[in-house]
Amino acid sequence: MILLISDSFALQFIATTTLVLLLITLYLLASSVLVRNAHLREKHYQETKKEIYYPLILAYMVHEDDNLDELRSYIETEDDILPLLLILYEIMDSVEGDEIERLRDMLALELIRKYQFRMLSSTHYVKRMDACAYYARMGRLTEDEFNRVSVFLTDKMLMLAHASATAVMSSKDVNHRKTALKSILLRQRISRLAILDLIYQFHNNESDQMDEEAAILLELIEDRTFPHDNISMLIKSACEIGYITLAMDLVAMLENGYWDDSALITEALIYAMGRFSLGFTSEVLIEKYLTDPRPNVRRAVAATLESFDEAEHAEHFYTLAKDVEFAVRLKAIYALAGLGDAGSVYLRQLSAETSEMRNLIRGVVAEVEGA
Repeated sequence: MILLISDSFALQFIATTTLVLLLITLYLLASSVLVRNAHLREKHYQETKKEIYYPLILAYMVHEDDNLDELRSYIETEDDILPLLLILYEIMDSVEGDEIERLRDMLALELIRKYQFRMLSSTHYVKRMDACAYYARMGRLTEDEFNRVSVFLTDKMLMLAHASATAVMSSKDVNHRKTALKSILLRQRISRLAILDLIYQFHNNESDQMDEEAAILLELIEDRTFPHDNISMLIKSACEIGYITLAMDLVAMLENGYWDDSALITEALIYAMGRFSLGFTSEVLIEKYLTDPRPNVRRAVAATLESFDEAEHAEHFYTLAKDVEFAVRLKAIYALAGLGDAGSVYLRQLSAETSEMRNLIRGVVAEVEGA
């Protein structure tokens, strides 16, 4: 009797489970069909919109201004915005100059602008990042838009903070860009690549603001609240961009020493001397930093003296070629190999010391002469 009840219960359980699994399968199948159909409808809608938008966009780009009003008339709902943005972004990646400004005219259409401003208050971070990406491309932030976007500069999510900074960097207001750069420089554990990217964005190629930008960069370099690694990147990036008006201020910092004698910043300042071709700083580099106890500083001295390409520095390269640190020795040997006859005298002396040094020099000389 008990066995019959157990068998009956097992059969009922199996039947019920099978039915439930069948219903779940049917539900998932129906859902996938509905999602696919919705996706196809959306794709068809976007393709239809593209066929309308493309001719109007291209016509406006060749200065047929009436087409902007016609384009505006097709943007009635938020669903009309996405396909237009996709086209504008795609074209924007392949043009420059006046054409970029024409595209920005279209990005700045009122309905698009209002929609993106609302997205900055979205509870979903992806929508906030998309809105920041829009403002970065549109590049015409009002004061209200700047205030709203800049809220994210201190966000805990680094990706959103970087997107916000990129948006603010598109502003032509140099003080807006200063706010973004300062916020990012205050962060710990931010990648050098991210800092480098934002410093390059800080320089506005479309307006003549080099002097104002240089003054701000100097103020930030002298700020004692930023991590040393970030200040080091700031100095090197400023040199790469070519803020030559910073040169003498950086020379003064090198001569007097950074306020806490940071190795990273000292190295960056030495690098700056070479990047700006300030050969007159050789004396301070040799007297103050040639025998510095920090290997990265000594290597920076070797690299900067090498960039001056002066035969008179051969004896100092000879000294550095005997350094305890391999990276310093290697850089000094490269420098001697690049000096021709003036360096060959010292290379022969070094080659006579050990077989290891001889093999190293042989390889470096072959590389330099073959370059």
